[in-house]
Amino acid sequence: MKYLMIAASALAFASPAIAQMEAGTTTTPSSTVPTSPSSTAQTPSAAGTPSASTATSATAATPTDAKALIATEFPSYDKDANGSLDQTEFATWMGALKAKNGEPAMSASARTTYMTGAFATADKDKSKSVSLSELQTYLTAGA
Repeated sequence: MKYLMIAASALAFASPAIAQMEAGTTTTPSSTVPTSPSSTAQTPSAAGTPSASTATSATAATPTDAKALIATEFPSYDKDANGSLDQTEFATWMGALKAKNGEPAMSASARTTYMTGAFATADKDKSKSVSLSELQTYLTAGA
């Protein structure tokens, strides 16, 4: 299950960059350069699921790249800006990753069971919140 989450994360983080390339931007390892005046950074959608910024690299294969992408996205999901994700914020992020990966929706009880277990696994220090470091470790383990 953890490897599925890692694969979903890598795909989810790479998808916005690939879409930007198709939409007329050119990516380099350190930046994204718009090729048209209308290319701008993407902002969070009305549904609360943020997209990657234009600084997203098209390749998120290495743990370092993935950790940088996670750090970039982290503030978008840390709604109370306290530097960690509570279980609701964490579940929102994991749900967005699963949706971006094209996984079918889970029943409410299956989602609750899955998110509770994922949160407990990610919360290594058992503080009832997931720090950026814990999230990076959780999402890049085995990568």
